Amino acid sequence: MDHVETILSGALKRYGCARQPCMVACSGGPDSTALLLATCALREELGLVLSACWVDHGLRPRRELDAERRLVETACDRLGVRLHVVSAHPGQIESEARRTGSGIEAAARFFRYGSFERIAEATGVSRILTAHTADDQMETVLMRLFRGSGAGGLHGIPALRGRFVRPFLDLSKRELLEYLATRDMAWSRDSTNDGIDFTRNRVRAVLMPAIETVFPGWASSIALLAEKSAIDESALSNLSDGMIDIIAGNGTASCRIDSFSPAPAAVRLRALQRMCERAGAGELGFRSVRPLLYGAIAEGMSVDGHGYRVRNEGGRLVLTRGKGICVTKGAGYCREFRSASEIGDHDAGGMAFGDVPVVSWITGMPETWHGIREDAFRFPLLVRSRKPGDTIDLPLGHRLLDKVLMDLGIPPALRDIVPVLEDPDGIVAIMGSATGGRDYRRFNASLDNTVVSRYLIVRFRSDSSFA
Repeated sequence: MDHVETILSGALKRYGCARQPCMVACSGGPDSTALLLATCALREELGLVLSACWVDHGLRPRRELDAERRLVETACDRLGVRLHVVSAHPGQIESEARRTGSGIEAAARFFRYGSFERIAEATGVSRILTAHTADDQMETVLMRLFRGSGAGGLHGIPALRGRFVRPFLDLSKRELLEYLATRDMAWSRDSTNDGIDFTRNRVRAVLMPAIETVFPGWASSIALLAEKSAIDESALSNLSDGMIDIIAGNGTASCRIDSFSPAPAAVRLRALQRMCERAGAGELGFRSVRPLLYGAIAEGMSVDGHGYRVRNEGGRLVLTRGKGICVTKGAGYCREFRSASEIGDHDAGGMAFGDVPVVSWITGMPETWHGIREDAFRFPLLVRSRKPGDTIDLPLGHRLLDKVLMDLGIPPALRDIVPVLEDPDGIVAIMGSATGGRDYRRFNASLDNTVVSRYLIVRFRSDSSFA
């Protein structure tokens, strides 16, 4: 038996795939093609009932996608595997990325995994196989390391989570390419992997080669870091689950203060993470909950996070999903205003360094602040910090927000603080005036020179160093 098939056989047995209906997530690329081919080679030995699924995100040229689909269909026909095809509606991924503020990569992943789950549920599939490799594991751990992740993130991609099994995590992409080279099986190349528009591509093309020049053989150290982190996370999570009761429902989750307070900070943190997940409040922001990790929590004490509020209420620590507050990652901030009536000296959320932007209406043309006229955008309106890849509309095309911030003279140390306004059509404005610079508005051909009654301004609190 080939080395790749030997590793795969052991992983499939280990994760309960033998004699089970399994579905291969097949993109048509080399990794997933190798997974499809090797799994079919083990079909009789392991008693597998196989199917496959190909997802069209609609993010690449139609000619490329159609060719890729034909290639996957041909491979499945040759191997005798039933293929499910799922296609996103035109603009669906982009719309979801704007709505959630999560970015194209995250929106595409959400659609892809949701599609796999729906097909599996409808067809009785118990295991969904994805072709993540040791290379993908390294990239993931590096990205999480530089984003300040703890043990929960540094253990990398789990080999088993729910229905999803990743049996290739001990194999490199090079090994899979060598496996394919000995088989008569074509595979496709995703053109988006050639550029550096997406974070993972930049990590793969720029960061990893640079690390190799300083720390040759560093990949084995990253794998060791992931393994150690997985051990730590498993122990701490189990301890948290055993010590702290959590009750969830209707957008809230709570636990008893008398079980939360005696726990070490690491256990408290994981309890808060569980509460955030069960309340459907998105991702826990470490900076926002830091006051809850150390010392006593007084009655009535309240902490606002990125999409939730945590409060000591009558002996219970209650996490409530925030109304009108969007989820964002890290030290950023993001608040959603559903209508004009919600605006009026509202905080946009906790920020790094303790500074909080305030959103207000003023009557007449602004003087101290440049402002945005009320007919220049529509609701819902987001007030948030910048994200990688942000662009703003110009008369002819788009411009990267980072380049605009540079032209506005915003110092690098303040660029993560500058408020960004976004409506359903994209970024409305960059409020550089909030940090002593100039505002920059998107192009809108429908606006005339009429003076409107109200303007929206974004500033910092009077006790902020930027006031």
